[in-house]
Amino acid sequence: MKFAALLTAGTLSLAVTTLHAQTDVSPNLGAGVGSFTTDRYDPASFTVNPGVVQGRNDVLQITINTTTNAANRPAGFGSSFYNTQGKQTTVNTAGSWLFRSDLFVLDDWRVPAKSGFVRTDMWATATSGASFATVSAYPIIGFSNFGPGGARFRGWNIVGAGGWIDFASTVNFGAWNTLEMSFDAPSNTFTYLVNGIVATQVSDVGPPPTTGVANVMYQAFNFNDANIQGGPPNLDNPDYTVNWSNTAVVPEPSTYALMATGLSFLAAAARRRRRAVAA
Repeated sequence: MKFAALLTAGTLSLAVTTLHAQTDVSPNLGAGVGSFTTDRYDPASFTVNPGVVQGRNDVLQITINTTTNAANRPAGFGSSFYNTQGKQTTVNTAGSWLFRSDLFVLDDWRVPAKSGFVRTDMWATATSGASFATVSAYPIIGFSNFGPGGARFRGWNIVGAGGWIDFASTVNFGAWNTLEMSFDAPSNTFTYLVNGIVATQVSDVGPPPTTGVANVMYQAFNFNDANIQGGPPNLDNPDYTVNWSNTAVVPEPSTYALMATGLSFLAAAARRRRRAVAA
């Protein structure tokens, strides 16, 4: 009892210093698609609550197939810009914020020869000013198996000309993976996390400075485009469906550290007790 009380007290005292002050702007994916509107172009389907998927019923499904490839889109939407297909929802939140969801990564996505090319991302429109009208950055975190990096999680570098940052994070295939982006206003820092562990941090150098977030969105990518750079013509890329879900409750990185500290405290106390008994 004494050691357990000691661990609890030590954990509590540390927890006070590691609280996050970010507003969670993640959509409730069990609430329907009524609040979502098209971003760039509608995918073949964008469905909330399709039934139980991989053990969950608060699921958003995005399906990509040839019906929305460049050749089948109407005039004015044929460019590769509209290969990114999904929907957004307005959040209009000032200050620090976070956006996170779980993505189910199929085992077949390890090898494009089995699954075809797959890419899906969470986006946010970071903004400057009280009206949420001035875009300051587009932070993105997601999964892709296209290109020389193979199957990996990655994030968008919001500094300068941008560019993808491939993460060293472990991909849990055949399982739900938690992806998160956050913005810390006091330090002007964007953080990308995979399964509760920081993958990378990017400083927002502006201008304009980020002061909030206007909307968040879920996207997938249509590879049925012969003009895609970095690969062969992909006009026969297989259809695929991605599944996003509300995030299961997992410890934040600070909580993991907290647990480790507490367990070390408990182990040290146990060693002292054994030495005292032996003496």
